[in-house]
Amino acid sequence: MGERGALWFTTNPGLEDIVADELSERLSVAGIDATTLEVERKPLGFSGNVIVLLPNLDVDVERAACELRSVHHVVRPLYGFDLGPAENEALDVIATQLTARGVPALEADGPTSFRVTSRRSGTHPFTSVDVQRQAGAALVDRYGLGVDLEKPA
Repeated sequence: MGERGALWFTTNPGLEDIVADELSERLSVAGIDATTLEVERKPLGFSGNVIVLLPNLDVDVERAACELRSVHHVVRPLYGFDLGPAENEALDVIATQLTARGVPALEADGPTSFRVTSRRSGTHPFTSVDVQRQAGAALVDRYGLGVDLEKPA
């Protein structure tokens, strides 16, 4: 039995329903109860995105999700945190959180490189690239791994 979790899918705008249906079908074929899924299409107004909350997130669920033909990427959010009221300190908060909490997949033997991809909404004094740069630097400091924007391994 796995832990409760979420998966974030990217797809072409307008295919959000197809992603949800395909995931449900794949899970059913794998013998996993898909009736308990909570699906949010276009979260935070992002077309081409689907978030699925699952009562159990285990290897079989992740495997089924990664086999979907209607998606570009499957992201497993690790945790969330408040950036606080001081927007000029938000990037430092992100770096501090990543340094403190880490990324379990980077702690395993095997990874030699990684990539940070961010997406934000709203008005902020920083860009997505600023987030990626600050988060990447924190992870390089913690794990000593290289950054590969094309094919992280």
